[in-house]
Amino acid sequence: MRFLRSFSIAAKPGGPSHCLRGQEGFNLIEVSIATLVVGILVASVLSTLVHGFSILSRSRQTARANQIVQQEMETIRTYTWAQMTNSANFSATNTTDGNIIYSISRSSTNHYNSTSYCTNYMRKVTITITWTNAPGKIMTNALTTVITQGGLNDYFF
Repeated sequence: MRFLRSFSIAAKPGGPSHCLRGQEGFNLIEVSIATLVVGILVASVLSTLVHGFSILSRSRQTARANQIVQQEMETIRTYTWAQMTNSANFSATNTTDGNIIYSISRSSTNHYNSTSYCTNYMRKVTITITWTNAPGKIMTNALTTVITQGGLNDYFF
């Protein structure tokens, strides 16, 4: 009988709701403040993740635009001189990658320099690409080069 009395909760004064000193629970204000702090931390982490993913998306779009411009420039470098002087080869086009539309414009003009080399044999080629990113900002990138009729070997002598 003595064994049962020592482990019986009902035998303690105050019943089962009685707490010993130092074992009280948290009050409502402490729990509310802790919840607020945890909520602010979670919100800041989620905000940082969303911002990071938007930066990653813009970086991918810019990298893709650079690839398209470089590909266009390499195509133009394979043109013959007759193709270089034909304005039909330098029209504007569009290309789509995912849900982004890239507008490509090409221009070829006579290049004037300070040397005695004739300007009729040099063309300045500029390729410009424009696209609209997710926040709606219009982005532009351009690549310019000079091409000579005889190639680099005839230009540098």
